[in-house]
Amino acid sequence: MVDVDKLFDSLAGYVDAKIKLMKLDIREDVSKILSKMVVSLVMLLLVFHLVLFLFIGLALVLGEYFNNYGIGFFCVAGLFLILFLLINLFKDKLGIKEAVSEAIADITKSEEDE
Repeated sequence: MVDVDKLFDSLAGYVDAKIKLMKLDIREDVSKILSKMVVSLVMLLLVFHLVLFLFIGLALVLGEYFNNYGIGFFCVAGLFLILFLLINLFKDKLGIKEAVSEAIADITKSEEDE
């Protein structure tokens, strides 16, 4: 009976170690994915601000051209409206949902490969 108790204790220790290892692997995967998401979010914010300031500059240039800054900003707003309508009209043909799904799958797949 002593051998069975030792075997049971060894098995219980193995299971505990395996559970701890799985928890550590999950934490590592989650932290890698979160870090990539944070970096992507920071890059997205930087690009957003870049585009914002470029369009503010365009509005100011157009306002200078028309001698009325309000008209320049309305022209840029109209450009955004046209862009929004085009994207909304062709959203299924552009494949935005599929591209985002593939990007997420690539991030999780690359983490599994490592």
